[in-house]
Amino acid sequence: MDNSAEWLLRTETIFHEIIGIGEPERSTVLEERCGDDAALLKEIRSLVIAYEAEECYQREAAEAEQPVAGEPHRIGPYAMDKLLGRGGMGAVYLAHRVDGQFQQQVAIKIIDLPLATDLFRDRFRTERQILAGLSHPYIARLLDGGVSPDGELYLAMEYIEGVSITQYCEAHSLNVSQRLALFHKVCEAVQYAHQNLIVHRDLKPDNILVDADGHPHLLDFGTAKILTPLANTERDLTQAGFQTFTPRYASPEQVLGQPITIASDIYSLGVLLYILLTGVPPYELNEFSTEEMVRVICGHEPRRPSAVGTLGKLDADVDSIVLKALRKEPQERYATVDQMAADVQAYLEQRPVQARRGNRSYLVGKFVRRNKLAIGAASLLFASVIAGVAGVAWQSRNANMQRRKAESRSEDLRQLSASLLSELDDAIKELPGSTSAQKLLVTRVLEHLDRMSADGADDQLTQLDVADGYTRIGNLQGNQYDQNIGDAVGGLASLDKAVVITEKLKTLHPNDPAVQHAYGLAEQSRGEVLFGMGRLKESVESLRRASTTFGDLALAPKATSLQMSEAATAYGGLGDVLGQTGRLSLGDSQGARDAYRASLRFQQSALQADPHSARARRSLPISMMKIGNTEFDRDPWVAKEQYQASLQAMENYPAELKKGFAYTRTYGGIARKYAAAQAETGDYAGSIKTIETYRPAMAAYVKADPTDDRALADLNAFMENEAGSYESLMNPLLNPVDANRPEYRAHAIALLEQTDVNYSILMKRNPHDETSKGAQADVQVRLGVLEQANGQRAQGAAKVEQGLGTLHELVQPANAPVFLLDQISTDLLRIKPLSQPDPQAEIQYALRAVALNGQKPIYRLTLAQSYRSVGDVDKAHDAARAGLSLLAPARPGEGTTRTRRLLEAELK
Repeated sequence: MDNSAEWLLRTETIFHEIIGIGEPERSTVLEERCGDDAALLKEIRSLVIAYEAEECYQREAAEAEQPVAGEPHRIGPYAMDKLLGRGGMGAVYLAHRVDGQFQQQVAIKIIDLPLATDLFRDRFRTERQILAGLSHPYIARLLDGGVSPDGELYLAMEYIEGVSITQYCEAHSLNVSQRLALFHKVCEAVQYAHQNLIVHRDLKPDNILVDADGHPHLLDFGTAKILTPLANTERDLTQAGFQTFTPRYASPEQVLGQPITIASDIYSLGVLLYILLTGVPPYELNEFSTEEMVRVICGHEPRRPSAVGTLGKLDADVDSIVLKALRKEPQERYATVDQMAADVQAYLEQRPVQARRGNRSYLVGKFVRRNKLAIGAASLLFASVIAGVAGVAWQSRNANMQRRKAESRSEDLRQLSASLLSELDDAIKELPGSTSAQKLLVTRVLEHLDRMSADGADDQLTQLDVADGYTRIGNLQGNQYDQNIGDAVGGLASLDKAVVITEKLKTLHPNDPAVQHAYGLAEQSRGEVLFGMGRLKESVESLRRASTTFGDLALAPKATSLQMSEAATAYGGLGDVLGQTGRLSLGDSQGARDAYRASLRFQQSALQADPHSARARRSLPISMMKIGNTEFDRDPWVAKEQYQASLQAMENYPAELKKGFAYTRTYGGIARKYAAAQAETGDYAGSIKTIETYRPAMAAYVKADPTDDRALADLNAFMENEAGSYESLMNPLLNPVDANRPEYRAHAIALLEQTDVNYSILMKRNPHDETSKGAQADVQVRLGVLEQANGQRAQGAAKVEQGLGTLHELVQPANAPVFLLDQISTDLLRIKPLSQPDPQAEIQYALRAVALNGQKPIYRLTLAQSYRSVGDVDKAHDAARAGLSLLAPARPGEGTTRTRRLLEAELK
């Protein structure tokens, strides 16, 4: 068979000529036209047979779908009026609501019964799920959905009365600019779908209707693909032999059966724009066979629209926009639909388009066209002074050349720092599901910083910017105070580079405020990362240097509100390492309290200098909370008041400061502290209620981005605290009335089981994180003890053994953290009634904890309980009295705190 273009054109011409002729005349004409070409005669006859079979099928289908007169077919609360069309995997009907609730005209889409296999039903459920989550003015809304009495799945969608986008453009004779403006609206809808992790996969004119007001509406998300791995439906459809795309608008990767991403929709938008602007598709497909689609779509380059279109003059800018969207390689197209839309808008506003890498004359030309009047006036002034300027410019040119090169390098980095590391980084942090994007940002920027550091080694401005870049990236890599990707080791390496650079600059320029500022930032961030890694003494050294540096800047005569806020932040970080209530600190409560009070003073000064300072307003409740933390062990009632004041300060935030993950996480962290104070003061039910109120918000962030370690760790802290309240309710010393209620144990077990699972996830990602490892071990011991008490003896004993084994390993080093020593002592006491381990082990660990931090009453309590467990009552009394002496005196009207009650019990 001859597949040449000439032969195919001849075949098409003869087919269209005879298809309208009846027999026997058709055979006569066909034989005359084909002559001796038997292959041509055979091909056309096969086309006629296929055509007549399709016509017959369509007639029968239409007849079968006609509703019975007087009794319109009903599905759910809707009555079918007429068939609108058939395609994809369902038929679409015009229908109206007949249940009397209200009047409404809708488009009903159902699956044809012959195709209603489980495979298609699963795909249809996916479509219903997709549409239900979309709400955009340019996307047809899902109104209802369900299953008919016959078992048909159906969707009731917004009925759009309009025509396809191509028909609308032709009927209204839209010019190039008008078509681009309409296309821009289509881009808005597609970008919205992409932001909701949905790829349409079948963008074409028939799926974009334009109403009488000129607004486009995207239809048919039946072939859309959810980017998150919800199901294997798409793979199953492909294996079953179904195409879920229209060949003329399909991307090369769709034709090749490769993974589909948003780049495929961008390609289809390129095809659509090509047709809107030229009236013809970028490729001509005749057979629609796989071989032809691969050859043409994957191999042929489309002609420039400006060389094809007859609509109007198309320039190189339009060519660049369309052809960039039609690149064969997905990574070479626009990265997002927003970028494509931005270029379209730039063209409409006569600004440079990013797709076209124009030369200087191109950019100047764009500027001139946008500013004709201003340029005309300025040119007169320019002409009058150019002669005098020319001589001076020539003399200074050589002298300034080297300076300009250095400034150019510095400006390049400054733009990188301001754009990538500030705007993009801040935007990414607020997006659930963004951890992979952050890792990519880190890799690319570190490569750039390393090159710039070497190239600009002798330039102060460049080195300052390099240091700032390393500091920002170090924070994104592993600073626990910021949204990070969990790479503390990489973060420390970046911050070490920043410190080395700024120390050298400080030696050369000791009185330069910019150098001092860069040095303070690097040391502060380094100290914060070291704190997260458990290297406390090194952390304190860095944070003291940072606090002193920022304090000096904040106390200068012309200090700004921002400088005062930065000093407050540095002192707050120092307080954290000295004595923050929690697993990691040096236990210096008084030193921490002094640092936090210094932080609070700087914040108050910052607000006096600028009452609208967002940073100071954000920091104020944090300092209140941290002062509460330092009071927690000594006087939990005061701590509770501080937490309440802190929560109130956050409630008073203006609306713009209450957006995003940072606010939610901070508010949740303070609420968790407040719940802990409630439990410590004996209000266990109130503590549980507080946690149950705020825990769902953190769970939502974990669900949105399961790879966000920080959100998962925060969620675990909530659940551990809540389980602790249930454990306290089971203690007869703390709850003598109903300590034996079985639901307390059930709730605690459920919470600790989920916490154990979450810690396993964290440990898999960061196997060297000893803080999480110790926390999981403690959870396993607590869970094992509860399971044994619940009758699950073998399972519980295994968990206890696993948890204690890990804890024994972690506390062997001489510099083991104090919280781990207290943790293992407490856990050994938990298992006393169930087994008989080394009777002196918990005493040795408790003594080590007290030696490291003798000012913490809870450590004295653990020591007292350890002595009593081996029958040494006198030493138990001594330890309990020492613990009570560390507590603030009880005040009238205040109940007995948990720690005081347990210490007093040791004296009886």
